Amino acid sequence: MSGLYACTKEPINTPVAVYCNLINEKLYSFSRLSDFEKKKFDELKKSRFLKFKGDFVEAAQTFDIEWELLAAVAFQESQWNPKARSATQVKGMMMLTLPTAASVGVTNRLDPIQSIYGGAQYLSDLPILYDILFRSSISFNMLFLEEIWSRNFTNLFIAPLKLKEIIVSLIFTALIRTLIGLVPAVLLTSPLFGVSILKLGFPLLLLFLSLYLFGITLGLFVSAGLIRFGPSFENIAWSSLFLLAPLGCIYYPIEILPNFFQIIAKGLPLVYIFDETRNILLNGSINYVNLKLAYLLNFVYLTFGISLFYFAFLRARTRGTLINMGE
Repeated sequence: MSGLYACTKEPINTPVAVYCNLINEKLYSFSRLSDFEKKKFDELKKSRFLKFKGDFVEAAQTFDIEWELLAAVAFQESQWNPKARSATQVKGMMMLTLPTAASVGVTNRLDPIQSIYGGAQYLSDLPILYDILFRSSISFNMLFLEEIWSRNFTNLFIAPLKLKEIIVSLIFTALIRTLIGLVPAVLLTSPLFGVSILKLGFPLLLLFLSLYLFGITLGLFVSAGLIRFGPSFENIAWSSLFLLAPLGCIYYPIEILPNFFQIIAKGLPLVYIFDETRNILLNGSINYVNLKLAYLLNFVYLTFGISLFYFAFLRARTRGTLINMGE
């Protein structure tokens, strides 16, 4: 697989060759280009890519995303053609629609610099939504972990509270902790970086609630594991979200994944949430089918998570392991 190594005659250990290899992996490994597309790619890498490499790097650094991803998206959209147009009225290097261009402050879609920076800003909106999921799940987990670390875990269940009341209190406490971290971040990203997810409007509330429900569900799974296996299960609390992220299709459509992983990913609400986010940003419209599927899956997983939490608690109480938690 020669890929972008042919874009330079320098030794393959030079920075340019390394950059080429990184984009090559993005395009060849994940996008599965046809033979015709690979040939076209080899031609365009010499005539177009190197002219804009610096702009991709700078824009990606500004919005804290991978520049290789940004460049790969640009190739897929316009083949690095700053004057590209389509019958659907999308234009420019990143093939932005009018609503998307307006939302990211692009006044001239045919200006390659504006287009690249606009595309980078668009991609940077998605991690903010992922942060909602991360904070909600971690906030829920931390409530349990703090009790374990402080050796106060037993007292939590000695209190005259029903198990369902403990779950409800954990859910709402996690919501408060999530908002405490999220609201300042959302408010500060607009004046400091020019990025604001508030432009999504009312659909943002629906997306937020769906992400929050899935985050809470993951929290229930992890908490059940902590009750069943003790502090040794703690590593799962930190790694669960990162293990699911590639299947969540945050930056890319599900079609990018191999067929086997597509089957798995379709069982996660994240796929439908982020697919709908891209649809709203690109087309300025909302497809309630994606949201309905996301909420349906959330309901199924939440029900299973609560049941698993009850099961883990009853087993731990029967075996007498709750008293040893945190020792």
